[in-house]
Amino acid sequence: MTIDGAAERERAPRLEQLGTRLRASRRTHGLTMREVAARTGISQPFLSQIERGQAAPSLTTMFTLAELYGVTPEMLLADDVPDVVDVIRSTETPMYRVTDDEHSAHRRALIDGSVMTVSEYLAEPGDELGGFYESKGVEFINVLEGGLIVEIEDAPPHHLRAGDSIRYPSHMRHRWKQDGPVRTRFVHVITGQDS
Repeated sequence: MTIDGAAERERAPRLEQLGTRLRASRRTHGLTMREVAARTGISQPFLSQIERGQAAPSLTTMFTLAELYGVTPEMLLADDVPDVVDVIRSTETPMYRVTDDEHSAHRRALIDGSVMTVSEYLAEPGDELGGFYESKGVEFINVLEGGLIVEIEDAPPHHLRAGDSIRYPSHMRHRWKQDGPVRTRFVHVITGQDS
């Protein structure tokens, strides 16, 4: 999947904002980039590029950094809550890789906020959606196309098809897997607190 020039220009300010938040979180914890690299396994040059807004981290990298800094990925990605109605065009929200794997699924943030984050995911057969995650809040998934397997801690896997939904507390370790011979498309919502 490629990102066109217009989408890349739209993405630049968001990457700078993310980099600024990551740098502030690192400094708040009194960590050097070298220390963060040693604790996370993320290379120091890549961390530097992310903090300068010159590289986009995968979702796996975001979860790793958020866990180290004691925040949620949504807190790092959050926009300020607007006092006006926002229409968000699909051309204004670029797709990001979910993992650093060559066959990574892609994520588009539809709404990034401190109260709720809504994302669209696209996963081709064989694409990776990352390992087990845990966070704060409540998560909801609605499968729009294809199939998705949701594994939650020690429970049997949940096989979802188009039209199916699932809700679960984010603190339960979970992961997703693309399921089936066709593309999977789903919407993921995460709230800022457990309920």
